Amino acid sequence: MSFIRRTSGALFLFTLSLTILSAQGAQAVASESLVPEASVPPLPEVVTRVAGAGTHATQAFDTPTGLKGWVIEKGELPPALIYTTSDGKYAFLGNIVDAAGRNLTASYVETYIQDPMWPQFERSTFITEGATKPTQVVYAVMDPNCIYCHILWQALQPYEKEGLQVRWVPVGIIKPDSAGKAAAILQASDPAAALKAAHAGYVEQEESAGIEPVKLSPETQAELLSNLHLAQRFGMRGTPMIVFRDHRTDKLVTLSGLPKLRSLGDTLGLPQVPSDPALKSSW
Repeated sequence: MSFIRRTSGALFLFTLSLTILSAQGAQAVASESLVPEASVPPLPEVVTRVAGAGTHATQAFDTPTGLKGWVIEKGELPPALIYTTSDGKYAFLGNIVDAAGRNLTASYVETYIQDPMWPQFERSTFITEGATKPTQVVYAVMDPNCIYCHILWQALQPYEKEGLQVRWVPVGIIKPDSAGKAAAILQASDPAAALKAAHAGYVEQEESAGIEPVKLSPETQAELLSNLHLAQRFGMRGTPMIVFRDHRTDKLVTLSGLPKLRSLGDTLGLPQVPSDPALKSSW
């Protein structure tokens, strides 16, 4: 399955989105006042020329540089940030970094894009595993056939005894039977048990979940598509993708791909559990 329509404007906007959504290590800065979408001023023509027809602004804010920041969207592509001069004649891409070395763009991404989207993860379709009274909650976007999702599932099991609750957000994108296997889990009488069985029978040589695919109900099809669109809008480049709030700062953390297992406990704010020797290649 292709994640984007490869028109020039769409490809530009998608590439820009991945660049800004993957910004790491942002430090807190004073946030500008958020402008309600209905009150957002018209998007300067220069932005439309760069990003393509159909692009619209959902937020606008001022920056200390005198540039105006815009959150732009187009179709189902991830939101992106772009800056313009006050007269709207020139557009700028990339990061704004202040004299103290703080990446203001990364902070803007968090404030104007990720934080407003966080409640959508809480309303997504997921399978819950782990602690019933968690000290940490993680949303993990996964494809049943994804071998890195399988490794992550194995690695997270012992942390569930340390207070971790994992909310697995399924999509079906890697193989032709991925959606059918995701449906087999979601449509089971006990989805958590079905998820466990799919991993218990996982065939690593074939990168195949140990569960037979089933026909998707219209409801399940809509749920998987909604999960996929949400993950894409959050900047997903592949599975797994992990989203959670940092236990120290309460800031959103997004990890694309399989995280380093040797520091997984510290990353999640939980006691570090020794990695299974069988997962050594992923340490």
